[in-house]
Amino acid sequence: MNSSTRQSAGPWLPALAPVVLLAICGIGLHVVVDRAAYDESQLPRLLSLLAVLLVAVPLTLAVPALARWLDTSILREPLAAAFALYFVACVVSLAVADNVTAGFTDVVRTFASLLVFGLACLLLPLDREWRSRVVQVLVLAAAASVAVGAGETWTRLGPGLHGRRAMEVVTGRMSNINLYAGLLAMLLPWCLGGSLLLAGGWRWLAAITAVATASMLLAVQSR
Repeated sequence: MNSSTRQSAGPWLPALAPVVLLAICGIGLHVVVDRAAYDESQLPRLLSLLAVLLVAVPLTLAVPALARWLDTSILREPLAAAFALYFVACVVSLAVADNVTAGFTDVVRTFASLLVFGLACLLLPLDREWRSRVVQVLVLAAAASVAVGAGETWTRLGPGLHGRRAMEVVTGRMSNINLYAGLLAMLLPWCLGGSLLLAGGWRWLAAITAVATASMLLAVQSR
């Protein structure tokens, strides 16, 4: 089955799978927070991602309605090999690690990233518009992040501008304000790109979200 046929209209499952993957990784994981945990956002989200992958990877490879549409040749590209070698290096580094617990966490995080990379390589090409879809999901993620941060600012501090110390109570469902600012900084370029590359209402949404994201970055005053 050639690439053009694979990317054209097909069964609903191959068409839905890339959207579900993007929605979970781009938006869904940011909902997960464990206030009782020492790191209330990163580790709970990593565990949630592993749970999703535990289901998603076998389903992707074992369900005939989806598996027959996959082009696995992309996993033989040099970038995929480099990512796999990086994971192997993380595992080997445990032998000389001073803090094995932190090293093990890095190994698990890298393994999860490798699986997400592999799934993305297999599933995204099933959607002819996957490039635009990635930008759209990240624009929505930025809009949601700004809305959460603005809501926290309004409810905890009230309207208006506030000092750096006061703004530390705003976390945007991250572990602290610095991680929240880092998330906004990573999403801002995608919004700017979307304001140029997307069409119709998405272009306007991306432009408005870019302004809102930049404004929120200035408001939190993070280092």
